[in-house]
Amino acid sequence: MIHSVKLENVGVAPYMDLDFLPRLNLITGDNGLGKSFLLDVVWWILSRKWPAQLNSHLSSGAMARPLVAQKAARITFTLDGKRHSTKTYTSTYDRRDQAWEGRQGRPLNPGLVLYAMSDGSFAVWDPARNYWKTKGNADIQEKVPAYVFSANEIMYGLSKPNEYPKEVWLCNGLLRDVETWRLKHNLAWQQFTKVLKKLSPDGEEMCIGEAKKVGADEELYVPTLETPYAPAVPVIYASAAIRRILSLAYCLVWAWQSHVSASEEIGQEPEKHIIFLIDEIEAHLHPRWQRTIARALVDVVNSLTNQAETQVILTTHSPLVMAGCEDFFTSEKDQWLDLDLVDRRVQITSRDFEKIGTADQWLTSDAFDLKSTRSPGAEQLLNEAAELLKVQPSRQELEDMDTRLSLILHPMDRDLFLWRYQKEKKEAEI
Repeated sequence: MIHSVKLENVGVAPYMDLDFLPRLNLITGDNGLGKSFLLDVVWWILSRKWPAQLNSHLSSGAMARPLVAQKAARITFTLDGKRHSTKTYTSTYDRRDQAWEGRQGRPLNPGLVLYAMSDGSFAVWDPARNYWKTKGNADIQEKVPAYVFSANEIMYGLSKPNEYPKEVWLCNGLLRDVETWRLKHNLAWQQFTKVLKKLSPDGEEMCIGEAKKVGADEELYVPTLETPYAPAVPVIYASAAIRRILSLAYCLVWAWQSHVSASEEIGQEPEKHIIFLIDEIEAHLHPRWQRTIARALVDVVNSLTNQAETQVILTTHSPLVMAGCEDFFTSEKDQWLDLDLVDRRVQITSRDFEKIGTADQWLTSDAFDLKSTRSPGAEQLLNEAAELLKVQPSRQELEDMDTRLSLILHPMDRDLFLWRYQKEKKEAEI
């Protein structure tokens, strides 16, 4: 588990200090305030590599640099190490080397780290496969530092770079692995089907069917997706939302099954800690999916193993995600962190998670800071109507405003009824 992160002169703010709780950590805030950046930093803390360092196909996940180049920049973090010992470490940016100086040897954390990025990329750091030793003052790399997939590589597989003339496959990819799992009907297949069912929206359970060829000149057989409303289609033709859910389900099962297998190979027990980072959890998803996805992912990761403790850190722009957390959020294990712009500076606040109830009420809460859930035009017109009632308008001005409001508001709108009640009172005064 990661306990805290302190940033000095890094990212979009001169200083930022945040603590994490053991189960679910929700991060909200406007675009550009650093939500994705914070997840990149946490990934780097836990794996010692920035995502884009390991995969040039990524469009995000680049190394963090000082906010002001001439000032010192530091990242201080506290996390659980081996044997539940708590470790605190500070890394300083070296301007000459253009790099973050770090503790030599393997990363401090002992557990599995998963990172689902908003563009469909996925990263895995596995202590059973992604470790290295230190000899003297040098790190001697013995394994791939981490597995970082682009969205395309999740589907078609990830190969080890610079292995010419022989191509070494680190992961076979969803298209090959899922069909192999299905034919063998092994534990991975059983877990994958359960995860996919859990992540499916209500009433639209997704199932994987028999693989099909998608072209006369290709030998690759592609798994098909079966839904209640359509015949089976190859998964490469699925919507962006369904592909993301399929990718999440596959990556979670692949990462855990590969970790168990690697742990057995090197003679150690599987780790008992999983940290799952998810950026924009609602990306591509329909509202009915957004209401249930946070709870589903927490449950899914826990279902992979009954022994592991799971810490989830996710970012969201969705009021439905926040509303969907109300029925299981507890202040002892979960928290809400909100990024805001205060006096032209980015500030992070741990806010009380109150049961607000509906998505539109969440939109006007501190999470999203909207003054109204209406269209901008309707909001402006209602403000004009309120100002009109503060003066002594003529009957014609009142009628004109009533016409304008009736054109933009629903006939049964509560505010339209309220306006007409106030209009009648004003007309009685004229």
